[in-house]
Amino acid sequence: MKISTRIIVIISSILSFPLNAGNTHSHSFYSLRPNFQSATPERTSLFRNDLLEECQGFGGALELVPYGGVTTQDGRNKLARYFLPPGCTTTFLFVKEYNTEREKNIANTDDGNPLKNLEARNFNIRTVEETFASTISIFPEQAVFGFGICYKQTLTAKCDGTPGFWFEISLPIERVRNRMNLKEVVENDGGGPIEGPGLDNAPIVGNMIEALKQCSWHYGRILKKDLTETAIADVELKFGYNSWACDTYTIATYATIVIPTGTHVRSRTLFEPIVGNNRHFGFSLGSSYAYEVWCRGSYTIQMFLDNNTRYLFSNYQVRSFDPIGKPWGRYLSTYRGSEEAFQAMQTNNQNSGTSGINIFTQCVRVSPYLAGSFNTAFLLTRHCDCTSFEFEGGYNLFVRQAENIDLESSTRISDAAIKGINGMGFTTIARNIADNFQASQFALKERYATLSNCDIDIESGAHPATISNTIYGTLGYRWEQECPYFVAIGGSYEFTTLEVNAAPDRWLIWGKFAVTF
Repeated sequence: MKISTRIIVIISSILSFPLNAGNTHSHSFYSLRPNFQSATPERTSLFRNDLLEECQGFGGALELVPYGGVTTQDGRNKLARYFLPPGCTTTFLFVKEYNTEREKNIANTDDGNPLKNLEARNFNIRTVEETFASTISIFPEQAVFGFGICYKQTLTAKCDGTPGFWFEISLPIERVRNRMNLKEVVENDGGGPIEGPGLDNAPIVGNMIEALKQCSWHYGRILKKDLTETAIADVELKFGYNSWACDTYTIATYATIVIPTGTHVRSRTLFEPIVGNNRHFGFSLGSSYAYEVWCRGSYTIQMFLDNNTRYLFSNYQVRSFDPIGKPWGRYLSTYRGSEEAFQAMQTNNQNSGTSGINIFTQCVRVSPYLAGSFNTAFLLTRHCDCTSFEFEGGYNLFVRQAENIDLESSTRISDAAIKGINGMGFTTIARNIADNFQASQFALKERYATLSNCDIDIESGAHPATISNTIYGTLGYRWEQECPYFVAIGGSYEFTTLEVNAAPDRWLIWGKFAVTF
């Protein structure tokens, strides 16, 4: 009784966690749960070790699974909130250019304009009339198309003839397409951009579409076009043993080596497409439990419990970060060093400087640690003479830890400083992506407000902890022969509760063809 109570409490805590979790905002990196991994519905449903037991051939089984999925509209809204600064109740951001008189008239202060979310000058926008104003919006979405291959093989047989040791290898080939759906409505073009170089010594631009795709930005660009990656996702090599097997239940345990073959994180764009687990090598342990719940006539019902706990080792990746307390601060205009600020002071240059995205992006060590998949399913089978109809329906729970990021000895920002709104060598610690706080600037002769790694918000570049739920169903038709084979179709819906947006809502559909030999 005590054990049952503890199990109920643990499960209730896991399921209720999203109810208490909040929204995630202003993050620069996002990675969705990879498809066709151990204990995922599209790979596991209808394809378990019972096929090896029933095959009278060489003890092998192969499944081919084409699949495809896309985020839902609610999932796209969650992704938009994930990337946008906090306080944004919609997917829109209001951009305005600094103008001393207008700032004073609207806010009764020169510290900021409450009607804007982004200061245009941070993005290398400077117009003739200093009145630029626009509205931008993002509506991120992801589509995945893949082809999964999974092969099982019996290695040894037990005394009763059932499989003992076995191995399994999976190889998903995926094409990931990410789209930001960036749009802009220019309300006031300010008479067009002024002539001359601006940030990064690049030409000054006249709107946000041009600003967010500047070639002088080495990282963090937001593009209107589709971003795609096609690669072999992580290969899993699994070795297992059927611990128990009888007429009514079976238990199998296994260990898996995760071989990273997907794409690497480069952070050149926001919401870059990633295939696999970000090139992390890893291993996992898991088990599969099957039990015959009910049998009458030609009908049977079986219950399956599959679980997989994975540990991924750390590697080096390129990530972008916000300064502490400054959401989207990675796009603030900066001075790369005191020499750049001194040159701006000497020439009274208001436009020179370095785009913050080139300063606040660093090569860091990323440790994902643990992730777990837990699949519960029921299989209804109607047996005929030589064939059978099968329907599997179930629930999948996916959890993973928040990433840990170590800056180690990176010194990229050790001599950088946030540029004051009027340039000319002035620096500040108060400015953020929307407000300028002109009264809080320091002249170079007073102070050069240098930054350090202690000013970096590590969480802004790390993926947060995730809990997602998936319901699914797979319908199959099986031919019962010495070496059974089947075809099937299925689909799943992944979602999070309430407003939690660390994992989006998305659909996935698949087809299956499996043979034994």
